[in-house]
Amino acid sequence: MKLVSAYSLLLFFLLTSQAICFAENILNIYDYDTNVTSMSRRKILSTPRFNIFSGKLKAQDYQHGNRPYQIDYDLIVSKMKRKTPLVVQIPSLGVREDSQFINWYVGRYFAKKGFSSLIVYPNSHPVAKQRPVVDLFGHIVRNTVATRQAIDFLETNMPQIDTENMVAFGISMGGVRMPHLLASEPRIKKGTIIIGGDHLLDILANSLVPDVVKYRKCQMLLLDTKTITEFKNYLKQLPVHDAKHLAPYIGRDRVQMVIALFDAMVPTYNQFTLWRTLGRPEIMALPTGHTSIAPFIKRILNFSYQGYKKVLDL
Repeated sequence: MKLVSAYSLLLFFLLTSQAICFAENILNIYDYDTNVTSMSRRKILSTPRFNIFSGKLKAQDYQHGNRPYQIDYDLIVSKMKRKTPLVVQIPSLGVREDSQFINWYVGRYFAKKGFSSLIVYPNSHPVAKQRPVVDLFGHIVRNTVATRQAIDFLETNMPQIDTENMVAFGISMGGVRMPHLLASEPRIKKGTIIIGGDHLLDILANSLVPDVVKYRKCQMLLLDTKTITEFKNYLKQLPVHDAKHLAPYIGRDRVQMVIALFDAMVPTYNQFTLWRTLGRPEIMALPTGHTSIAPFIKRILNFSYQGYKKVLDL
């Protein structure tokens, strides 16, 4: 237990140092090596309107000693006979196997509208048991960087995709990550945040998502915090990279939001906090919980598409 505590303390000081740099130049932590190469790509589905590819990219993490790593992605390419705008989908909790169905569903919708879609998958679960709490923001930053590297790869190697006409779409944890991508990637003209919230550590302390509940219990045991109050007090000591730090680099016109009014997984309070922090952008509020928002997915997609049309050169 003492070893775990010492390890957590070390990570705390490392992240605190990073937070100081973050305050000095908030976007530096999203810088990346632009040297990205293809490891593999295969076509896994073809329809009259679009193809779906699954692939891997090799990239370098120059902020951590040029450490090589792999980027897993799916690409849904419209067969329109012109350059197609791009929807960057930010997956929710989990790796490819956990969220591929909904990502493909969203991608097929936009393919019928003449869009291509890019989905970059995390290389590990955000709330994997072995991940220290202090690394949650690091996980978001690394996946934001991987997404930007994948966009660069498409820009260089797939001229049929128009990365000057690009939007983003994120559900749940994908919505939590959206401000990080919008702030660091000015090429994205608009992002839709669906049931995503601000104050990640507050969400961690209160969410009823089963995976998050298990992770919270595991971390409380490792940190020797016997009550949820003690755990929340620990979280309050950690440096944060929340939307309030990123909002000045986004602008309310680059965001639209869908909020669930009875959500206990990404609490509704946190969703409205994010909405206010981002300048009260255009909103759709639905009388649902988190997972019960599913029957409204087509309505959400139509809402997103109408917002995208206002900013894209179609």
